[in-house]
Amino acid sequence: MKTRFLIGAIALLIFNCGSSKNEAELAAEARAFSDLKTLVATKAIRFDAQTAYPFQTNDVITITNALMRQTENANGRFSLSANNDFLEIRKDSAEAKLSYFGELRTASYADDNDTSIKFDNLIEEYSVSENDKKKTITISFKVRNATEQFNVKMLLYPSKKANVAIYGSNRTTIQYNGDIEKI
Repeated sequence: MKTRFLIGAIALLIFNCGSSKNEAELAAEARAFSDLKTLVATKAIRFDAQTAYPFQTNDVITITNALMRQTENANGRFSLSANNDFLEIRKDSAEAKLSYFGELRTASYADDNDTSIKFDNLIEEYSVSENDKKKTITISFKVRNATEQFNVKMLLYPSKKANVAIYGSNRTTIQYNGDIEKI
């Protein structure tokens, strides 16, 4: 009985000690989050997309599985490492060229071979929300091109990683993961 108590006390001590962060780690996290806040305040951000995650219907998933067989891509994840897919925020405007995988809702596109998300226009309804507890920053805005309006939501992390969700008025939603940097 005494041995069990001793082993339990030692295990409890080991697990409790291992989960706390030291002051240096906490200071590094705080510094990284502060740097992220500074980057967002500049409104000069470049997002380089590495992967795309389209929100697809069952029909599109079936077709995509057939087309993507024996590639590094799967129906829910597409590698963009060979592309130069990006989104930039420059003060009051945004520019993007992002590959698109999903369903188009209208047939009004002039070039049916290129369904990429492209825009270079002024930003509307720009907002920034900081979450000090999770140490993340969310940027939301609207932007238009000649045929469509996009709602963009960017979730930024102190590690300079980001998730970007784009909701198009003429297509299904898609999410991108990648890296951010100052322009």
